Amino acid sequence: MTEYSPNGNRPRGAVKINDILIPGWIDFEITNNSYHCADTFYCRLSGANLPKERDAIWFSKQRLMTVELFIGNPHDPDLYTPADLKSWIYGQVDEIEIDPISYTISLSGRDLTGVFIDSVVPNTWVNQTASEIVTDIAKRHGFDTSGIEKTTMQIGKF
Repeated sequence: MTEYSPNGNRPRGAVKINDILIPGWIDFEITNNSYHCADTFYCRLSGANLPKERDAIWFSKQRLMTVELFIGNPHDPDLYTPADLKSWIYGQVDEIEIDPISYTISLSGRDLTGVFIDSVVPNTWVNQTASEIVTDIAKRHGFDTSGIEKTTMQIGKF
């Protein structure tokens, strides 16, 4: 349940890049798609407000980057951390755009569903359960498989 102050709603946000809190974000958007598509995000950062070790040159050299976006109504809107907010999306960056005129850096990408969508799986699963297939695919991508619920009915050819 979200709590609101008597003086109005003061939502806050936070951005983590590669699991490190990054100051200097300007705005971000999250799009929740249907069940068969990856959710997407867009985040714009102020180059002037980024830490020196995360400047435009650092962003231009990244090949694999994750972003986590947080939104919420913390009890103290002037003093909060991501732990006071809700994580809305965690995913990989597909595009990095650096605008040298406005000195902004824009990141766009998809949640981790995109990893599965982009992957080519060169084998078939005959006479296996759905949970066995999902476990195999998840392991190939280095995902935790502990939350996969076991199924018993085999799918595919019998």
